[in-house]
Amino acid sequence: MSYTLSKTDSGKVVRIDQGGVVTLPCSVFSKGDALILFNNTDEFISIHSLVENSYRSSRAKKRAFIEFPPRSLANAIFIDDDIVVISVGF
Repeated sequence: MSYTLSKTDSGKVVRIDQGGVVTLPCSVFSKGDALILFNNTDEFISIHSLVENSYRSSRAKKRAFIEFPPRSLANAIFIDDDIVVISVGF
């Protein structure tokens, strides 16, 4: 399963019920936008960020793919139009 996030997901909790890849598109979200993902599966899924400057919280390197554990939350916060920080909890 593949799920692409949209502007309407901003400010919401997005529940993912099937494994696969969640895509965070570029040029969709704006500075100050935020959303929460809930992996409601028994498997790891991937968050694929197409945003130019994508960072996983507490890591200095840019990351295009982020592993997302089962039954966990991920926060995506847009610091600017082309900068997103993704925090994944266990």
